[in-house]
This record gives sequence, C-alpha cells and structure tokens, in this order.
Amino acid sequence: MYKNECVIYTRSPVRRSLDKPLDDYIGFLEDNEAYLARLDFVMRPQFCFVLDPAGKQLVDRLFRLETDLDDLNKLLHSSGKRNIPTLNTTPAMDIKCRQRQIDRLAAIYAADRRLYESVSNQTPSLRATG
Repeated sequence: MYKNECVIYTRSPVRRSLDKPLDDYIGFLEDNEAYLARLDFVMRPQFCFVLDPAGKQLVDRLFRLETDLDDLNKLLHSSGKRNIPTLNTTPAMDIKCRQRQIDRLAAIYAADRRLYESVSNQTPSLRATG
C-alpha cells in the first residue's frame, strides 16, 4: 500500500523510526504523495478536513488559532458556547530547516498553503538555515 514505513503517531498503521532525519520523513511523504489524504491524520493535508473532493469549503468560516482565537471565541459566545480551552500545550520549538527541505515540504503541501493564505491573506513564516 505505502512505500517504506513511517511512525509518527503510535496508533498509526504508518511507521517511522523517530531517529530518522527530516529528509527521510520528507522522502516518505514524497514517495506517498498520491496517498496523502489516506495517511495518518498527522501527515494528512489540512484541506482534507475542511474541503470536499471538488474543493468546496465544508464549513462556513475558517479560523487560524494563532491569530483568530478571539474572533472564534466571540462566535462561540454568540451561540451560547464556551471558549475553546487550551489543552495539551508544549513549548514552542525552533526547528531549523534547510531551504531545500522547506521547498520540498511546500511542494507537498501546496494546497494547504493556498488554503492558509486564503484564510489570512498572509504568508506563513518559514525560516531556512544554512
């Protein structure tokens, strides 16, 4: 079914050893690009969760939690709902990527980038090293 193996999430049928470098992970994604929508949810493009197969948005509005949380909570309050709680947080990590790695990931997840930009009219910040 999938080429190679990749473990990201312990319940995933896709396995990846955590000591493999980022290039191996990106290579796995590239090798299985035709299957991205069927891979474990942590590897699946985000557009799969909010667009139908024809590309039509399945929700009324999209929010970026890093910038739109206040607007989302206002919408929830207007419907009698509570704020979205902050759960399972981890400290921010500065992951250093080479430009080639960023370019490869950007190619794989190009549809997600277009969706992100349509929501925010901003470009996600990716920093390259070396």
